[in-house]
Amino acid sequence: MNQQQAIQSLDQPIIDVVAPMRDAVNVPVVAGCCFPQGWGYADQPIAVQTPDGQLLEAGVRPLQTWPDGSLRWAEIRFETSCHGQHRVVQSHQASPQSSVSMALSSARPDTNSTGMFEIPAGAPQAAILDNGLVRIELKAGQDGPIEQLASMGRQWITQAKQCQFIIDQASSLHCDTGWIQVLCDTSMCKRVRVHGHHATVQGQHRLGYRLDVEMWANHPAVRLDYMFIHNDRGDEETAVEQIICQLDLNTGSDQAPTILEQLQHGIMATPKLVKTVEPVTIQANDMFSRPYVTDRKMLGDDQPLPRYLLQGSHFTQPWAGVSAADSAAYFQLHEMAMMHPKQMQIHDGKV
Repeated sequence: MNQQQAIQSLDQPIIDVVAPMRDAVNVPVVAGCCFPQGWGYADQPIAVQTPDGQLLEAGVRPLQTWPDGSLRWAEIRFETSCHGQHRVVQSHQASPQSSVSMALSSARPDTNSTGMFEIPAGAPQAAILDNGLVRIELKAGQDGPIEQLASMGRQWITQAKQCQFIIDQASSLHCDTGWIQVLCDTSMCKRVRVHGHHATVQGQHRLGYRLDVEMWANHPAVRLDYMFIHNDRGDEETAVEQIICQLDLNTGSDQAPTILEQLQHGIMATPKLVKTVEPVTIQANDMFSRPYVTDRKMLGDDQPLPRYLLQGSHFTQPWAGVSAADSAAYFQLHEMAMMHPKQMQIHDGKV
């Protein structure tokens, strides 16, 4: 998902899309927008008008309201292929061209307290997001939060144990309860939040977590935003040694190649796409300002180079792909260099 820059005006809800785009390709845009008092309310239909006058469907998530209940700050979601200023308007005329389906199930009849957080009455316990290209099944509580993940006809995850979030010895698989919150529900975009906590095999709670899952129509991708929360009651501080997201993908092969890119290959320092069955480690830390591999042999590069080119030959992208027989799944670690230290390890379909 391309990053967008949004510039707002207090008296005119404007979103200025300035990121470069290819013509006629819709790109998801998420931007914070402020509104004058009385402009509109969360339950009113909102659209985005492009510079050429086209009305686009938009999703709105209220962040703050004025004393009269009208929108003050809101998160706006829409897709566009146009550059320039997009105007947020009230309109019933915008019609979606494609959609993402969402199914919620297993609602709780009563409010419940887990000691970690309050579960709202009727909160969903499971959700399925599907845009025809990617399908993900989510579950709150034990054996969650991701039960199944499929894309382009391949079942990458079929059991909850293939995906877990770990803090030290505690795992999201051992969470005994949780709930799901819907953050955005438009035909073009769905975003839900799974609330849960990490626990050890013995049932000892560590930290809570929120996993936001976002899916857009016509895009073969799903975004995961994971947040750990220090909500252990009575503890002012909690020491954490490591935080891990662990995936074990179904590749249909004993040796699933890893795909990555070497940014500076050879004496001319040109990019090169690499496919290897060797273990790969990509990391970002105080040593360099960009992601790099710990050994350039992971890139299949043993070409002799002058000393001044050796450092650059380690640089790579903050993503890697896992190749299967007929398809591939790519994983990108958002803000890997900016929010270092971070590390990604890939080998035989394990991420």
